[in-house]
Amino acid sequence: MKPRGLLFTLAAMCVFNLTGYLFIHWNRKHVVIAFALISALIVAGYFVLFFYWQGRNWARILVILDSIAALYGLRYVPRYGALQQAIIVGEALLGAYLIYWLNTRAVRDFFRNRDFEKQA
Repeated sequence: MKPRGLLFTLAAMCVFNLTGYLFIHWNRKHVVIAFALISALIVAGYFVLFFYWQGRNWARILVILDSIAALYGLRYVPRYGALQQAIIVGEALLGAYLIYWLNTRAVRDFFRNRDFEKQA
């Protein structure tokens, strides 16, 4: 049985994943390269989120690492406008919650048991 909060955290990460497009400078010379790179990162993010929903522990670990990166990203808040600042702060708040929640016993057990079931 999936732990309470899994759907909420998945949905929040899916929304924040798409906000990467809001950080593209559309009037810059190499916008096509930036768009392609961000698109590739977004697709990779959804790949991880699919396995997060499936309960794979490696995906849980990647989400924790991404949450740490989101907290580190707070240092870039002054560089952006209000919308991007709100996104960075929102991702950091979600990241702080995920670091806590993904390390609770019930959630850790869910992910570890799901990995074990896949191998059996």
